[in-house]
Amino acid sequence: MKPYYMLPRGNQWRPFDGLFGYMLSFRPTWFPWFNHLVIVVAHVINTLLVYSIGQHAGFKNHALCISTLLFYLSPAMAATVFNTDSINQVYSQLWGLAGLLICLRMRGRAKYTLWSITLLLAMLTKENGIIWAWVTPMLVYGIFRKDKSELKTMLLLGTFVAFIYLAARFSLSGEIVYTDSAYVNDGLLRHIRGFVMLVGYTFIPLDYVSIVYAPSRNWWMATFTLLLLLPFLVIFIKCLFKNFSSTTFILSAAILLLALPHLLTIFSALHAYAALSAGAWLTASIIQHETNRKRLTACFAGYAAAMLITTGHHWLKSVESGETGKHLAKEVVRQSHRPAYNVLLIMQEDTSPKYSSFCAQPADAFGWGRAVCTETHYKWPEHITEIIVPTGQWNKRISELTAGSLPKDYDAVWIQKGKTITVLEK
Repeated sequence: MKPYYMLPRGNQWRPFDGLFGYMLSFRPTWFPWFNHLVIVVAHVINTLLVYSIGQHAGFKNHALCISTLLFYLSPAMAATVFNTDSINQVYSQLWGLAGLLICLRMRGRAKYTLWSITLLLAMLTKENGIIWAWVTPMLVYGIFRKDKSELKTMLLLGTFVAFIYLAARFSLSGEIVYTDSAYVNDGLLRHIRGFVMLVGYTFIPLDYVSIVYAPSRNWWMATFTLLLLLPFLVIFIKCLFKNFSSTTFILSAAILLLALPHLLTIFSALHAYAALSAGAWLTASIIQHETNRKRLTACFAGYAAAMLITTGHHWLKSVESGETGKHLAKEVVRQSHRPAYNVLLIMQEDTSPKYSSFCAQPADAFGWGRAVCTETHYKWPEHITEIIVPTGQWNKRISELTAGSLPKDYDAVWIQKGKTITVLEK
C-alpha cells in the first residue's frame, strides 16, 4: 500500500478511503457490489441510531417511527446510498451519530474519551465530520437538557479535537489547499440553489427525475407525487408555525450546520445526506403535536408512497446509467482480439443533459474506460489516456486517426461516441 493514499491530498484527507481501496485491491472483482453492501449496511445502522437518539429526546413513538422512515426512504439518501464512492459520506454520519449516542448514554471520563475517538473518526472519514464537534454539544444541551456545565466541557473538547485534526491535516500535507471551480460554488444564486436542494430533498419528495432531467421529464408523474405528499406537508407546516419552540430552532440550526461545509463549497444531491438525521428529528419534534393520529397516519401513507416512487425512480435511473457503462465495456471486450494494456481513449465531447449520478452521461457511466476492468477481471487495461474531442472537430479528428497507422505507444484505440464505441487494434 502506498502511504501517499493515507495522507492529505489537496482539499481532502480521507485515509479510510485509501485503506478501503487497498483492501479492495486484493479482491478487485468485489467491486462494485461490496461497496454497495458496505454503504447499505451503514445506512441501516444510521437509521437505527436515528431512532435510538430520537427515543432519548422523548419524541412520541408514532412521530419517531414516521421520522425514522423519512430518514430511511427520503430522496436525500438516494445519491449517497445508491452510489459506490460515498462510503466516506455515510460513515462520517455514522461516527457522528454514534458519538452523540455515547454522550447521551454514558457519563464521566469514558464518555469524553469515546466521543473524542468517534469525533476524530468522523473527521478522518470525511472533512465535513468536523461539524459534529459543535453540533453534538448543541444537541446534547439544547434538546436533551443535560447539565449546563457539560456544555462548556464538550464545546472545549470538541474544539480541541478539531484543532488537533486540522493541525495534523496541514502538517502532513505538502500541498496548499486549492480552490477548484468544480468543487466550489461561486455566486449567491448557486448557494441559494444549494439551500433549496437541501430543503427539497429532505422534506419534499417530489419525483425530481421527472422535473429536472429533460429526457425523462414527466409533469404528470411530478404532479402525482406532489398530490401524494401535500396533505402530510400541510400538517407539517401547520404544526411548525403553531408549535415553534427552542427545540425547533436548535434542530433547524443543526440542519444548517451539518450541511454548511457543502452549502459554502458545492451542494449536490449526494450532500443532502449530511443533515438528514437532524431533518428526521425536526420532523418528529413537529408532527408529534398533531392530535389526530388517524389523519396523520393516513396523510403520511401518501407521503411515504411519494418517497417510494421518487426514490424508486432515482434507483431505476441509476441502474440504467450502470447498464450503459456495462454495455460499452462489453462492446470493448467483444471487439478486442487481444488484451490492450495501454489504451488511447478518444471521446466525443458530450453536451447531453445529466442529473447527478442518477442520469449519467455515457462517458461518465463508462468510467472513462475503467468499466472495462470489471469485464476483464482487472487484468487489462492498465493505463488509459483520455482525449476529449469537441463535436465540431469530431469527423476531421477521427478521419485523421483512421487514415494512418495507430499511435505506436498504444495497444489499442477506443473511440467512444455517446452509447457507441469502436475498437481499433494494431
